[in-house]
Amino acid sequence: MADNRVFADAFNFLLYGGAPVIRPERLRELDAGQTALVRKRDGREKGVEKTRDLLKELAAKEDGERAYLILGIEDQMNVHYAMPVRSMMYDAMSYEKQVKQKTKEREAKGQGTQGKKKQGRNAPLKGAEYLSGFGREDKLLPVITLVIYFGRGSWDGPTSLYEMLEIKDERILPWVNDYKLHLLTPEGLTEGDFEKFRSELGPVLRYIRCSGDREKLEELTEGEEIYRSLSREAAEVLNACAGFRLKIGEEEEKINMRNAWDEQFDNGVAKGRQEGRQEGRREGRTSMFQEMADMLSKNMSLEQIAKQLNMELPAGSGTGVK
Repeated sequence: MADNRVFADAFNFLLYGGAPVIRPERLRELDAGQTALVRKRDGREKGVEKTRDLLKELAAKEDGERAYLILGIEDQMNVHYAMPVRSMMYDAMSYEKQVKQKTKEREAKGQGTQGKKKQGRNAPLKGAEYLSGFGREDKLLPVITLVIYFGRGSWDGPTSLYEMLEIKDERILPWVNDYKLHLLTPEGLTEGDFEKFRSELGPVLRYIRCSGDREKLEELTEGEEIYRSLSREAAEVLNACAGFRLKIGEEEEKINMRNAWDEQFDNGVAKGRQEGRQEGRREGRTSMFQEMADMLSKNMSLEQIAKQLNMELPAGSGTGVK
């Protein structure tokens, strides 16, 4: 997902229905570490650091320098049942970081109370603005976080803050701010949606969606050319994010997904058969011991038990149980 082409593709699907509005070359990676200040009981502040999976800023089209949007992606292999709160926290910390950056920029330019007299956003801060560290005309960049679920099956977790709340009185809801999750899942995409992607993100998500049905997966990998030469990076995403165990050769740059899946499926079947045989033997021994215990409780002789179970007794065995 760190690849700008894939990153842009994900947000172009979310924001623009797949149209290539966000250009990969206009994306710049940002420090994904963010720190929030938490006030302790003694009044002192303590920094709490959180790290996003990916964070990038989008530069304006006019000059390619000025950023006008901050975009973040969170990869999820498993459902996170508190994801709305986690995503909301990341966004809030991004905004807080921008506020602090504005304060630092003003200090660096000497625009505190001792700064030169300037107009508008460059004017020195005074009064409440100075105490806030943020001017009345200062503006922040919008922050959008997209959660991409690479798991098999449906996302059964909440997709909004409202879904996480225990509401006793619905009359208060208009006064409680909601936070909606921007979520991309294989199960939530239609066949038409997959065609809107311009990178291998679409084929990867489609592969995950079909992975629970071998017949559909065979049809997909045989009928679509992309799966005969999927990039190594895409196959590694399937292994790392979606939990597949596709074998990738050290020097392989293009992966035939049909062959890779057949090998994984055959290995899985063989493993299942082996585990089944072992479990069968364990169950067989348990059943036999139970039968022997029942016969012994009825004071049957060893000869009678052996005959009943089609077993041979070793020489010198006793003939009864007292």
